Amino acid sequence: MVNLRRLTSPNASHGRTIFLLCRNVILLGLIELASFAALSLAESPVQRTDNEPKTPAYAESSHKEAPASANYDELVITGVTQPRTRFDVIQSTSVLSQETLQVAIMPTLGETLSELPGISSTYFGPGASRPVIRGLDGPRVRVLLNGLGSLDASVASPDHAVGTEGLLTNRIEVIRGAGTLLYGSSAIGGVINVDDGRIPLELPNGPIEGEVRALYNSAASDKGGSLGLTTGTGPFALRASGAFAQSNDLSIPGYAVSDALAAEQPGIERGPFGVGLSTQTDRLAGTVGGAWVSGENRLGLSYGVIDSNYGSPAEPGEPIEIDLHQERVDAQGQWSEPVPYLEKAEFKYGYSDYGHDEIEGGTELASRVTSHAHEVRVYFFHDPIGSVNGRFGVQLLHRDFDVEGEEAFVPPSTTENWGFFILEEYERGPIRLELGARAEHQSIESDAQNFARDFNAFSFSLGASYSFLDGWMTGMSLSRTERPPAAEELLSNGAHLATGGFDVGNPDLRMESGVMVEGTVKRQVGRWTGALNLYWSGFSDFIYQANGEYCDADEDAQGAPICVPNPAGGELQYRQFVQHDVNFWGGEVLGSYRFYESEHYTGNLDLAFDWTRAELANGSGGTIPRIPPHRLKFGLEGKSRYADLRGELWWVGAQDRVAANELPTDSYLMLNLILTAHPFPNQRNVTLVAQGRNLLDEEARVHSSFLKDKLPLGGREARLNINVAF
Repeated sequence: MVNLRRLTSPNASHGRTIFLLCRNVILLGLIELASFAALSLAESPVQRTDNEPKTPAYAESSHKEAPASANYDELVITGVTQPRTRFDVIQSTSVLSQETLQVAIMPTLGETLSELPGISSTYFGPGASRPVIRGLDGPRVRVLLNGLGSLDASVASPDHAVGTEGLLTNRIEVIRGAGTLLYGSSAIGGVINVDDGRIPLELPNGPIEGEVRALYNSAASDKGGSLGLTTGTGPFALRASGAFAQSNDLSIPGYAVSDALAAEQPGIERGPFGVGLSTQTDRLAGTVGGAWVSGENRLGLSYGVIDSNYGSPAEPGEPIEIDLHQERVDAQGQWSEPVPYLEKAEFKYGYSDYGHDEIEGGTELASRVTSHAHEVRVYFFHDPIGSVNGRFGVQLLHRDFDVEGEEAFVPPSTTENWGFFILEEYERGPIRLELGARAEHQSIESDAQNFARDFNAFSFSLGASYSFLDGWMTGMSLSRTERPPAAEELLSNGAHLATGGFDVGNPDLRMESGVMVEGTVKRQVGRWTGALNLYWSGFSDFIYQANGEYCDADEDAQGAPICVPNPAGGELQYRQFVQHDVNFWGGEVLGSYRFYESEHYTGNLDLAFDWTRAELANGSGGTIPRIPPHRLKFGLEGKSRYADLRGELWWVGAQDRVAANELPTDSYLMLNLILTAHPFPNQRNVTLVAQGRNLLDEEARVHSSFLKDKLPLGGREARLNINVAF
């Protein structure tokens, strides 16, 4: 057997001491500031004048706000030629902001979005999770931070956290369709844009604006808080923000290891009853930014840092931690009418210095992952040409990625990508047409493997919508995309204990291509609102990680890593990147009915149903791993000026259409209660949210997760959080 635990991490204890000291200082300050702000607002009623500061958009609330699944008045600004409401965007979209974000917020981005229609997650415990959109994950879902890539290592492996902090987030948008081509061919599944406002592109309305947030979740004793402040002088705006969060091991119903896996591997360690080991988290994050603002012209710069230490529960009973650090610099600018025929020009630049250590047994360093990445985007918005509006531009990306140590499952590589894109829109009366296209070049080199490959890809998308009645819209989109394989898909070869897998790539993978068709009908008039989305996608040479048998890591005669089969008790599961033609289809049904409305109260009933199916196109009827099951949600909500009370019942179906060497998951029923209080309804800004989640204490396993048989979702829990804006 290869010794996978040889290196040591001498700075772990010292760094943890500093982390805990900083966290406790921030906690005390946030508690004092939140208490002072709330009391001040209660004692001093605000009488608004034209010269007084307005409420920040993310702090406003209304008792008439609809559920996130049915609120089509939210503006979408990502991937469109100009800001539009969700109702007017041809493809399906989702937006979390204001109270909907406060209710949904979780330690990871994937779990924060996992209850939105068509979205699941790669759930890797409270420390790491990426969104899965309609069964597509990894490099097919592009995560942006303020319009640029997150520039982390989360695509490389599901145990790697996304470089965003939920407590600092103001708004999250999820888009599909033609607009995704602005962000790369890797965005086949969709684009998720996280906005944390670290560059203040608007001048504050008063001497200082800010917000305080604090939260507590009982399932893991998760406690955290954040503070953001914006000030300005003359044409300059400054912003600083910081957040911390800490949690213990997650309380779960039953054992971490599923009955199905225990039956397949009788000797496996199931862990203690009621606790998911190695699921603790510690996070610190902060940003500082400034901008010059003059009319429609802007120029800004920011610096951000994230320190995160979290457990990886891939091996129950065997402690594995990931100690992550990322520093990031961003610049952004906008010029109005820079030259004739251009309405404005924008640029965005980001640089990230990312690294994390995977530590076993508390001090032994198994591997060190580093990533240095640059990304730049330049947009040009042309003047309207009759009824045509649009923008075009260029994107450049450079990434140096390396993994060192005994668990170096992928060799060092350099990826360079550049692309040209265009998005145009024609609108006349009730008819709107949309066209997007992208041409890009990608090169991947690895000197260690004497490997170099180049790819040229072209993608396009067409969309059309028709508002055939007042408050009704129907639309259809067609797209064809090409995606070059990622470095991890081409070059992986080695043990990765943090995921419990032995990853094997294929240097001969071909470029993946797909054709996607989506139709939608939306209604937003009267007491009923809702939407129906249906889609079909056909992929040629679809790249995915197929599950093999369980095995133990070893070396061959030349010292190259291999995995020796041991189906009854192997430490790792063999996972190889393969290609097949695959068809996806499914849909989302959303609806909300306002059954009661008076001057002071409203009552809403809403439902959501989504399903995704994937099938190999070879006629065998087989599928690919980790496809989410169908879900049905019922919600009942009463709203007033002072409080909103909501009950939700989720039914998640069993997933028994499984791939080779994949175990099925059972269905479960989840009951949630949510109370949102506005103690000072005439004020701008205090919101309290109390939730009871999974009140039936159901064992819920996320089928789209690599860890579905090694860690369920948390058990019955209470959540409390408070937002105070000033």
